[in-house]
Amino acid sequence: MRVAFGTDERTPVSDAVAEGLRRRGLVVEELAVGEPWPLVGRRVGEAVAGGRAEMGVVLCHTGTGVAMAAGKVPGVPAALCV
Repeated sequence: MRVAFGTDERTPVSDAVAEGLRRRGLVVEELAVGEPWPLVGRRVGEAVAGGRAEMGVVLCHTGTGVAMAAGKVPGVPAALCV
């Protein structure tokens, strides 16, 4: 499975999440790393909506902003998970 991945800031947590997905055999495509959170959410959401990824994972300080931005892409359900 291909996962679109984005984060507004590369941190030990974001690196651990991406690596954990890879360890589970998923293909992680980092689309937006170190970009503003609205852009991260939109890029990952567009990748999922466009069929370039089956799933998207977005991270920001609280997760709320990127989830909202991704969810605004037509056809993309997004939720905050902790």
